[in-house]
Amino acid sequence: SLTLFDAVKWGKRLEEFGISFFEEPVVSFNPEETFEIKQRLAVPIAGGERLYSKHDFFNFIKLRSFDIIQPDIGLAGGFTGMLEIAQLANTREILIQPHNCAGPICSAASIHFDMATPNLLIQEWFPYWEDNRYKYVDGAYELLSKNGVIIPPEKPGLGIKLNYDELKDFSYMHIK
Repeated sequence: SLTLFDAVKWGKRLEEFGISFFEEPVVSFNPEETFEIKQRLAVPIAGGERLYSKHDFFNFIKLRSFDIIQPDIGLAGGFTGMLEIAQLANTREILIQPHNCAGPICSAASIHFDMATPNLLIQEWFPYWEDNRYKYVDGAYELLSKNGVIIPPEKPGLGIKLNYDELKDFSYMHIK
């Protein structure tokens, strides 16, 4: 993480490149500090992947500290929590780019959330895990992507199916 001084210094250097956004220039727990950086740069500021609820995002959104918020569906209360955060951000014309680094189940949930979110900018995803997490599901969206675009399958639920044979070494339960 950078200090406020370094975040502004490096942000100024990034301006000439026309980057899409400067992600988490400082640890995002202080909306006033993030807002100060935003005021001093001509680069959109993104952040919030470590914030967990609409209450955590509230002051960032109220101040417009971020141009783009990055809640994570696995941390921010699932579909309901994400919807509340996205709606709150939309009242201030703030875009959303959901954070996602958990794997294919979280990707599927995030993409379904994205389809119902009017202030969506883009979806973060990781198509290159080396730890075999794609073997736990059939139909991982990341593996269905073409040129960085994911078209969700038209299957029921999240559109993926758990591979219970691959999950046998983990604790889990069926919920009906």
